[in-house]
Amino acid sequence: MLILSQRGYVKSSPPMRPLSHLPAAAQVTSVYWRITTDGALPPGVSMMICMPGKCLPLDGLAGRSDALAGIPADNPLVLELNMAGGGAIVPPVMLKSYQIQVNYRTGTIR
Repeated sequence: MLILSQRGYVKSSPPMRPLSHLPAAAQVTSVYWRITTDGALPPGVSMMICMPGKCLPLDGLAGRSDALAGIPADNPLVLELNMAGGGAIVPPVMLKSYQIQVNYRTGTIR
C-alpha cells in the first residue's frame, strides 16, 4: 500500500528488485503495471516508475511501455506518487496494491 497525504511531496515505494538473480547482460525490454486504488485518483496526481537515471510517467492505472528499454534489468525500481501544490490531500490518495512486471532480454537480438 502507498499513501500520499500531502501535496508537494513525493511518496516512493520501497525499492523493488527481481525475485531471482538475472544474468549480468539482462536489459529491460518493456514494463507492465497494474495499480488498484481506494477510489478515483484526484486530478493532478502523477505516478512514475523509476529506475536509476530514468523515470517512466504513468498515463493510467494499467499499461505497458518500452520507455525504460535498454536499462540493466537488475536495477531496483520504485513507484513514485506525487501531487503538485501544498497542503493536505483529503481524503489521502491510497494505492491499495501495485504490480510491476519488467520484461528483459539477454544477449543481442539479430
